[in-house]
Amino acid sequence: MKNLPNIKKDKEQLLSELADLRVRQGYSKRSLVEYVMANYPVKERMAYKIVKESAERLGEAYNNMVGDAFSDAIMVLENMRQEAIQSGQIKIALDVQKELNRVNQLYVEKQEITIAAEQPLFKEDGI
Repeated sequence: MKNLPNIKKDKEQLLSELADLRVRQGYSKRSLVEYVMANYPVKERMAYKIVKESAERLGEAYNNMVGDAFSDAIMVLENMRQEAIQSGQIKIALDVQKELNRVNQLYVEKQEITIAAEQPLFKEDGI
C-alpha cells in the first residue's frame, strides 16, 4: 500500500487542491471524492464531507470576488463622473451616472439574491 498523506496536517492544502481541480479542470463532485479517496486515507463518507467543505469555501470566495468587482466598478465610474464634471463635460457625466445607476442596481439585486439564497425555504415551525 502506498504511503498516503496525513489528512489533518494537509487539510488546507487539500481544500485548495480541490478548488483548483473543480475550477480549472472541471472535476465533478464524484471525481473529487474519488481523488480524495485515492490520495488520502479516508472513506467515501469523509471524502464527501471534505468535498462539501471545499465547495462552501469556493462559494464564499466567489461571492467575495463578485462583491469586490462591483466595488471596483462603482469606484471607477464615480471617478469618471467626477472627472467629466470637473472638465465641463456634463453630457458625459450624465452618461456615466446612468451606468453607475445600472451597476448599483445590479449590485443591489445580487445582494437580494444572495440573502434570499441564505434563507430557508420553509419556517422551522412545520410549515
